[in-house]
Amino acid sequence: MRTLAYILICSTPFWSLPLIPGTYSAVTPYFGALLGAIFIISKVRSFSYTSALVSIYFLFLLIIYSFYSYYIQQFNFAYTLAYFVGFLCFPGFYYAFNLIGREHLFNCLLKLSRLFSIVAIVEFFLSKTSMLHPLKIAITSFITGSDKAGFVLTTNEPSWAVQLLLFISVFIFLNYLENKNRFDVFLLFTNATIFMLVFSMTGFIVLVVSLSFYFIVFSKVSLGSLFKYSICILMSFFAVSIVYSFFNQGGYTFSRISNLAMINTDNIYDMYYMIIAIDNSLLIRIGYPVVGLNMIVDYPYGYGISGFSYNLHNYTDLVHSPIMYESELTRHLRDLNADPRNFIIRIGVDFGIAGLFLFLFVFSHQIRLAKSLFETSLLPALLLSLSFGVMMQFSTFYFFLYPFTYAFLLFLRDLKCQERKY
Repeated sequence: MRTLAYILICSTPFWSLPLIPGTYSAVTPYFGALLGAIFIISKVRSFSYTSALVSIYFLFLLIIYSFYSYYIQQFNFAYTLAYFVGFLCFPGFYYAFNLIGREHLFNCLLKLSRLFSIVAIVEFFLSKTSMLHPLKIAITSFITGSDKAGFVLTTNEPSWAVQLLLFISVFIFLNYLENKNRFDVFLLFTNATIFMLVFSMTGFIVLVVSLSFYFIVFSKVSLGSLFKYSICILMSFFAVSIVYSFFNQGGYTFSRISNLAMINTDNIYDMYYMIIAIDNSLLIRIGYPVVGLNMIVDYPYGYGISGFSYNLHNYTDLVHSPIMYESELTRHLRDLNADPRNFIIRIGVDFGIAGLFLFLFVFSHQIRLAKSLFETSLLPALLLSLSFGVMMQFSTFYFFLYPFTYAFLLFLRDLKCQERKY
């Protein structure tokens, strides 16, 4: 079992693998679900009253809304299975953490983070060297199954790769704070440099949302802390401006920023439609969450599993733009595989206010856990803040970071309780 636990942890950075179905085509959820099923069968009596109650409530919602989806003829087995797999991943990660133990777990995550930081340096160099592009594409094709020449690490696109950089940087940063290792400083610097040069708007959004969440929830608001946060934001915008000014070669992201800067209107509705008309990515990443919010308002009791993809055709007026029929929207309408690009909105669309209530209960519990551990460890707060930031752009229910974070919080809480007994 311990070997399977190590495989689960080591698989977390691999977000896109060949032959695995789904956009987030990773093996991590399946290893997690397997360990979770074993844990539930063998350790069911060790569940706390709260965990058991939340689990029963979620399964009840999932079963009811699955039958409802079947009744209205929009049942999707893959989406339903994704919820079950995501549900089992939580006890799977918790079981894995306990099998490995705190010291070995931290060492494993640190080594993994350092390794992928080095891989990031190598891949970024290959992606920026024209004569080495064939080698870069061959390696990426072997690992991820795609032939993209840009920086993607073990993911599907640059915007995912920079989020993976944020995740691995958390463990390197904490190790530096504890041990003042110079090699960690070098890796943090290279990760930050690559993050800036990739110039992913999604990456910047996730970073700003994560830092804002951390500042609001975990930092004591004072004039000093507010000043420091303001300075960090100003420095970030200054750094972005430098990258934009000196590296602007008319690429995809630079063209998008230029088009955004050209928007000149005070009407929020006109501004929205001008933004989503710029390119496919903005239409999907901004338009779909807006559609999802309207679905929740129109039908607060939930559309059922895969409700967003099956009802998107009723809301195309909210994403109407000149590029509408040249975007992924047409394929999503045809294949019924669209998602709202926001985890919280997806829960609201599928399960309605009942699902949102469950999310708020679980997430508020995570915040309380992280705050209770804050004095002894910075890791829970950083993981939860990053998890919240990723939720704004990543709606996949079985994405590893969500069950990983919750399981990690409970694992550290249990260790703290055990230490108090002794």
